[in-house]
Amino acid sequence: MKVLLTETNLFLNSAGCYHMNDSGASYNGPAAHDAQGLPCELWSKNGFSDIEGNFCRNPQPSSHDRPFCFVEGRKSSCDIKLCGMFYYFYLCYVQ
Repeated sequence: MKVLLTETNLFLNSAGCYHMNDSGASYNGPAAHDAQGLPCELWSKNGFSDIEGNFCRNPQPSSHDRPFCFVEGRKSSCDIKLCGMFYYFYLCYVQ
């Protein structure tokens, strides 16, 4: 008999939130207002032709720690919650 122990992980409560481990680079939700409630501008208006729409995103995770958008030509953080805890699960297989 052989017992194998593997580690896996799972993000819980990830709908409508961003993950701290990638500074929100993977956030793909519908938020389109900054933290003050002002509407985001089109990304293309601010030099990001590869990002469609005006949704909160983080294409620069090395320089911004959460999803943001442009309001009146300036970066503005979006009011998006941080996702819930990151859980590790250990799975045991018996062969």
